[in-house]
Amino acid sequence: MASTSRQSLDSGKLPRGQACFSCKRRKRKCDGNLPCSQCSHLNIEDDCEYADRGKRSLTHILQEDINRLENRIHYLEHPREPTGERAFPLHQPYHASIGRSKSTTPGPSHHRSSSRSSTPTQLWMTPSEPPRDLIVQLIDGFLAYSSEFGFFVNCARFRQSALLPFPIGHHSRPSPALLSVVYLWGLRLSGQPNLMTQEPTFLARALDLTSKGLSGNHPHKVMHTLQAEVLLSYFFFSSSRKISYLCRDLAQFELVSALDPLGKSPSAGIIILDSAFAVGLCETPGFAHRESLSVVDTPWPLEFEDYAEGLLAPNARYSQTIHNFVNGVPTFDAGMSTVAMLAKASLLWLQADELARSWKPGMSSTAAATFNNDFKRLDGVIERFRESLVPPNQIPRPTPAMTRTLVVAHSIAHSAMVRLLSLFAHTDMLAKRRRLAAARLVLGIIAAVPLRHFRYVNPIMGTVWASACGVFLEEIQALNALHRGPPREEELNLRTFLSRAVVSISAFEMTFPSLRFVTTIMTLYAKLLSLSQTFASPPDLHTFLALRSPDARHCWGHNYLVSKNSTSLGSLDNAAFEAHLHSAGKWLDALGGEVTDIMIDEHKRKAVLRMSYFLKAKGSDETVENDLIWVLKFTDEGEVEGGVDGILIKESIEFIDAAARARVGVLGEMHGEAGPAYRINF
Repeated sequence: MASTSRQSLDSGKLPRGQACFSCKRRKRKCDGNLPCSQCSHLNIEDDCEYADRGKRSLTHILQEDINRLENRIHYLEHPREPTGERAFPLHQPYHASIGRSKSTTPGPSHHRSSSRSSTPTQLWMTPSEPPRDLIVQLIDGFLAYSSEFGFFVNCARFRQSALLPFPIGHHSRPSPALLSVVYLWGLRLSGQPNLMTQEPTFLARALDLTSKGLSGNHPHKVMHTLQAEVLLSYFFFSSSRKISYLCRDLAQFELVSALDPLGKSPSAGIIILDSAFAVGLCETPGFAHRESLSVVDTPWPLEFEDYAEGLLAPNARYSQTIHNFVNGVPTFDAGMSTVAMLAKASLLWLQADELARSWKPGMSSTAAATFNNDFKRLDGVIERFRESLVPPNQIPRPTPAMTRTLVVAHSIAHSAMVRLLSLFAHTDMLAKRRRLAAARLVLGIIAAVPLRHFRYVNPIMGTVWASACGVFLEEIQALNALHRGPPREEELNLRTFLSRAVVSISAFEMTFPSLRFVTTIMTLYAKLLSLSQTFASPPDLHTFLALRSPDARHCWGHNYLVSKNSTSLGSLDNAAFEAHLHSAGKWLDALGGEVTDIMIDEHKRKAVLRMSYFLKAKGSDETVENDLIWVLKFTDEGEVEGGVDGILIKESIEFIDAAARARVGVLGEMHGEAGPAYRINF
């Protein structure tokens, strides 16, 4: 590497403070070269960097970023330390645009500072709250859809106590941890940009208070901290972020089940969260694993109104409720409430996922026999449960929350069947058909209920819908590979159904980034698959060329082959590629193509196609199969107009069968049609 000097050779000694950062850090003598001899000796030439006068170096800037991030992490990990240099800098979350409450009704204390010199950070770090009118808006917005996020506290009593005219932390109000997380969710569900921009501040506040939830003296600190943890878990899942603390110790939290006889049982909420998220995150469940099922003796949860009416028999004895259910043994109570249906569906989904992951090729005969018995048992339990589910439009005395809960229960139950049957869908035609039928039910149920109640939905539905859409995409690809030419009726029907389903799902994506990601990926995958299929089997040359972007290039693969045939296998723009196709058509008859496989990578916007073209030189009776690989690269966002619908092919790489190409060229020359340009050199 050439080096450049930062000083004259006659200067002798480098001025003080002019050494590179590496030498400063190691307290070594620096010669001022770039790279200096010390960095060259240590093999770290890329780290040799100097601070020019008046400019901060990239290393300096990156170090500042690292220090800032370390401070934020330290604050979240040690929230009880006195604020000082490492204090997490937060801004005032209530902009003037939100406005002050004009109501004279006493409300929660906001700790308005008597000193105008207080900083926004100080205001937020004290136990303050938003203005009362904003509190009402956030709480009401959250409670309308709280059932979707595992909220098991009595909604009416929560609202009443939350709006009492006492400061946050007062024992008559919900705990600070629970209030902060409800405010966070209310912010997310508001749909108002001026509020949603405050999410990072509200989230930091919620994490801080929840981490301290069990250390205070609030009379409901255990129940409310558990509820805050559950709500935060749903929040992170809905944001496509890894959940690292779903519930720190679910077993100990189960002790709160009897603390609030008029509240909904937290056991059901935790089981639903633990089971569904374990599948959605491909993680081991924290509680609902097989060893824990035998110790759960609680009844199935009731509807909220049933608890208030005292329908829970206090002296009834329940034994191994969940263990019996997943093994097809009748339980003491039927468990027909919508919440019970959702809990059961989540448990079966987890059981199907665990069983599917336990299958290993080449299992011993004993293990295979055990697996087959477990498969048949679980298949029967899931099928009977699906048949027992009440249709969402036939609930007695329905509420919007009950309707939504039952829709999610139906969807997860069908998804459990999809997961179980996926093991054999590629080898067993009956399993394949049953899996498609279950996936169709997952995507079709959302159209069977009034959408006015479905502005928001349980975030786990993103995983459920993605699984069902994946089945449809598999089926479409398999049907396309069976025949050449335009899609047939069965494939078109699947495409139409899937397109409508994606439109319905996209209605929820503005609220939940995870759903937005799912719908975006599904739409992108479907578009790339459609382009690849049309590319492989175009109806005519015009359609084939129309798939390409204006600046698209075509080239050939196998570097050695290309290097030996640079004239005939050079890179072509669209005009040259079209001329090449017309030239080949003068002496070559294409008898059709057969697609072997299509693989889509929507993240890299690539497709790989393996297919065979059956070629015959004009005047020859011999047919030559050219078994080749296409690699297609598609345009990125911003390169073309129209979003996903405007995506085109920007590069095609053709890995030809060199022997087949050479044979076709020989046959063409033998019959006086092909020219020397079609010869292949090896």
